[in-house]
Amino acid sequence: MKTYPVKTAVLFLIAGILTGEYLLNETAALLIYAAIIFAATLLIFLLQRARPSATLQTILLGLVLLNFISAGAILQASKKSSRVIDFIPYDNLKGITATGVIKDISLLQEDKFDLTLELMTFEGGDYSIFMNEIVVRVRDKAERDMRELHRELKTGDLIEVRGNYHKPPERRNPGEFDYREYLNRKNITGFIYLNTIEEVKWMKKGGASFGGTINKWRKQLGYTIDELHDRQTAGFLKGLILGDRSEIDANLMKDFMRTGLVHIIAISGLHIIVISLILFFLLQRFPLIPRFGITAASLFLFMFLTGAPAPVMRAVLMAALGMFAIAANRSRDIVNIVALAAMINLLINPDDLFAPGFQLSYAAVLGLIFIFPEFRKIVYAKIRLSSLPRWGMELVLATISAQLAILPLTHYYFGIFSFMSIPANIIAVPLSNVLVANGLVTLIIAGVSTGLAGILAETNNLLTYLLFETVHFTAGIPAAYLPLESITLYDFIILTALIISLVWLLRRYTSIIPSAALIVLFLTAVVVFSVGSSAVLAEGKMSVMMVDVGQGDAFLIKSPRGRTILIDAGKADENFNSGDRILIPLMERLGLGRIDLALMSHTDADHFGGFTALAAEGRIERLITGSGQFSDEEGKVIFNYFKECGADVAETGDTLFDFDGIRVYILDSRYREGFSKNDNSLIVKLVYGETSFLFTGDAGSRRENLLRDTYADFLRSDVLKVSHHGSKSGTKPEFLEQVVPRIALISAGKHNVYGHPSQDVLNNLSVFNSRVLRSDLEGAVILESDGKKIIEKDWR
Repeated sequence: MKTYPVKTAVLFLIAGILTGEYLLNETAALLIYAAIIFAATLLIFLLQRARPSATLQTILLGLVLLNFISAGAILQASKKSSRVIDFIPYDNLKGITATGVIKDISLLQEDKFDLTLELMTFEGGDYSIFMNEIVVRVRDKAERDMRELHRELKTGDLIEVRGNYHKPPERRNPGEFDYREYLNRKNITGFIYLNTIEEVKWMKKGGASFGGTINKWRKQLGYTIDELHDRQTAGFLKGLILGDRSEIDANLMKDFMRTGLVHIIAISGLHIIVISLILFFLLQRFPLIPRFGITAASLFLFMFLTGAPAPVMRAVLMAALGMFAIAANRSRDIVNIVALAAMINLLINPDDLFAPGFQLSYAAVLGLIFIFPEFRKIVYAKIRLSSLPRWGMELVLATISAQLAILPLTHYYFGIFSFMSIPANIIAVPLSNVLVANGLVTLIIAGVSTGLAGILAETNNLLTYLLFETVHFTAGIPAAYLPLESITLYDFIILTALIISLVWLLRRYTSIIPSAALIVLFLTAVVVFSVGSSAVLAEGKMSVMMVDVGQGDAFLIKSPRGRTILIDAGKADENFNSGDRILIPLMERLGLGRIDLALMSHTDADHFGGFTALAAEGRIERLITGSGQFSDEEGKVIFNYFKECGADVAETGDTLFDFDGIRVYILDSRYREGFSKNDNSLIVKLVYGETSFLFTGDAGSRRENLLRDTYADFLRSDVLKVSHHGSKSGTKPEFLEQVVPRIALISAGKHNVYGHPSQDVLNNLSVFNSRVLRSDLEGAVILESDGKKIIEKDWR
């Protein structure tokens, strides 16, 4: 406590926030408790002043720390109680009208921008309710009109909007980010989508305010960046300088993550250092204290311009506190500065504690504080380096230290371990720092000379190109990263304990050989631990996952030996690809590199679409579909695409083969002229031990009758994938008499417009006492078979 007093206090504050979030949420009771603790603290303090004693001092210290717990608990309980209660039972509502005050305006993105409204009224359908905040997404093809509206709108304006309401997506599959919970913590309950600017109507203009001025400057900086740079560089610079990453390509973001460079995109301590150096250079003629004051004020202004995300707030607070300590000739202990920055951050917004950005930012800094010196001491004890290699070695050691510190978090949130992190950081970090510095100078110069700013902007375009090429190249190296299995909170705690143990051992064994051996043993333990952690898809058993891809089909099967089958892959259109948005992230969270066998039922977009993204990344070893599926023009295009991507593609007739102990039957796959695509679906039966699963694609009653006539009792299966998302076109009683499924899987989109599944189908299944599991109600569903019995696994 004497060494790091603020550190201890912030730990107790964090304990209080966790208490308010998970254990106690009665704000009134917490206030009474806090008042009692505070009164006791005051009493003991007065007694200590009157009659000093070691006992009273110890009691006083304990009470002070309890005050931090109660403060954290009250703050978080109050935050929880103010969160919006979602009264709307539907995910989508058409034709709603809402009025509200503009709280925030995003940067302009080509043909759209977002408004955050503090709602006054919300009316639509049978609902007329009040909610706290909502995001309005304005979109219009007329770019000039969009820009004009974007310029005219200001925070504080009262407007009316008419559009369609959508709730943000919740976690529907293992490892997915729960966007709904994230927004609910910000009191945002949904989105209103507008198709034209005509659906925005001014009710009353707002007055001047600090937030309005900041937003105006932020928008102007966005316009300047767009005008000076190419589209790729502009989108990236707006992320680096203004904290708006919405225009950064999703595939590029993925490559940044795979190479351990995602911290570059997030505004962090490196950016604040660059800004501070620029300001110190510009203010070099000023005395030290005014220079500190102007720099600190400028950093806080920058923080507000970025929207004050947790990593920026942390870096700015640390810089300001450090400058204050120097100016006041006070102790500059880095641990206390970090702890004090965290305390201020959490007192302002205790919900930040649960944000990945907050956790990653502080973990990386702690890695540099506690791990970096140990590595440095070990390396420099044996190696003598000149100044240039020493700089490179410092960067390598800092990268390793930060990556090691955030390893449990990246494992928990992203499920990726990057082998290319160190070489990629050595190249990318200097490039990004120069880009940030030059980007800021470009914006400053633009206010004076657009010609000179244009020359600097061309340099930014080149630097961005070099940075992106570095990222794409390193991400494309074979085995550049290791996808890791999802871990539980319990696993996360164990992994964190392993890292703390490693640091403690490195302090004891400082010679290079024992230290290197410890690091190798640690990395081996991490990999073994990750592979053997609480697997979502069990080892040594057959797992069948009905992936929630919305209105479509995708069934992921893992064999007892770890190989994979994917039956259908959801939809793909110009706005959404299930493979890219759902299946690939899911595979990485499950530690699966590729699909060994893809089975495509037919060429409807909601069944084959997601395969396109998988094939483009080389994640399909072999793809099989029924005979004749590629016979028409559309089929030929699909076939050629898969072949060009390097997949082994084949049509097949009736066949049987073994797949790691799973018997795979392709049934009645002959293509029939005059049948619809749905009725020509590939029919697959999987048998593992005494358990069986029947997949029927979109087959209707016409195909079901043929199957009954051909296979009779062989159709009997424990699990039936109900055809066509539960449409009444199939799953007739006569077919169910042959299958007699104990479990029925229905893959359908939540609140889909087709009314799937049909009540007729549900009634038919109830007659046979089938247990119905639906993705629209439950999200992803996982079944496990040990060859004798089938159980449902709870993955949440």
